[in-house]
Amino acid sequence: MRRHRERIKRGGVFVRFEMVLAAVERLIALGWLRPEARDDAYAVTSALIDFGTQALWPDPVREVTRHIETRLDEIDGNLDERSKDRRSQERLEK
Repeated sequence: MRRHRERIKRGGVFVRFEMVLAAVERLIALGWLRPEARDDAYAVTSALIDFGTQALWPDPVREVTRHIETRLDEIDGNLDERSKDRRSQERLEK
């Protein structure tokens, strides 16, 4: 009862609900939850809170970092393709 009153004072609410498997799988697909943690209620709760927090209060630094990481992955992929093309060309010249 004490926690209930404290929560009301802070303007918070206690929410308890069941997550359907599709929602858990979506958290995994979006990268918010590790696949091996799908049966861990604490990990699922934490992932859902992180996801909701990001959706409600986006962190520009995190978005920029995510964009940079994605771009670096693309660059690495392009470099790998160029290396393969260059090696293929060298083999053809021999």
